Amino acid sequence: MPRSIPKRLILVRHAEPEFGLPRWCSLERFHRWEADESERSLSERGRVQADDLARRLVGYRPSRLFVSPLPRAVQTAEPLAKACGIEPVLCADLREARFGTLFHAESRLTAPLMRHLGCLSVLWPVLLRIAWLFWRTHGSPTRASVAERSRRVVANLEETCLSDETVALVGHGMMTAFLGAEVVGSGNRTTTLMRFMLKTGEYRILELQRGVFREVQRGRGRMRTA
Repeated sequence: MPRSIPKRLILVRHAEPEFGLPRWCSLERFHRWEADESERSLSERGRVQADDLARRLVGYRPSRLFVSPLPRAVQTAEPLAKACGIEPVLCADLREARFGTLFHAESRLTAPLMRHLGCLSVLWPVLLRIAWLFWRTHGSPTRASVAERSRRVVANLEETCLSDETVALVGHGMMTAFLGAEVVGSGNRTTTLMRFMLKTGEYRILELQRGVFREVQRGRGRMRTA
């Protein structure tokens, strides 16, 4: 890892968004929801969580803040930017990956099953992401293209940041996973991806130690006031 990389990175997944998917949902409505997910804002609990994240992370004094341009990421970063007195920088490469649809999702077997198990629709986005990770979706970016985006993010850090800086990056579940894997750069790739697949409002703090990034702190913002 080049010495120009910042000494400390804070990887943050956006706070809880408005879910918006009906409890009972047809496959068609689910696909439409997945296509529109980029417009979702934070829920009320998510806004509380974003404030708590700012309180937890301000002590690390990040001097730069790179943010996905999607609304839920921008809204998550706003309290931290205000607390630190810095201007967030929008980074298109931090946008979430699109996941397409499951292979054979329109089959006579799968479609009725998903329709009749609509009460479990809350699990569908998670299942879709896992399926994408193991090449079981279509109509979506490849893992190689998403990995290339993570490499561009790291290259941008090397070009624009100083080695003694602390930099925070606010993104999404899959992009945070690929970015963490790119920075750590060791061990089994899939295992590392799963390690950095954060929950909403979760963060990891990585520090450069003897040329290798190591995790030194982890946590998650609270969604309820004390």
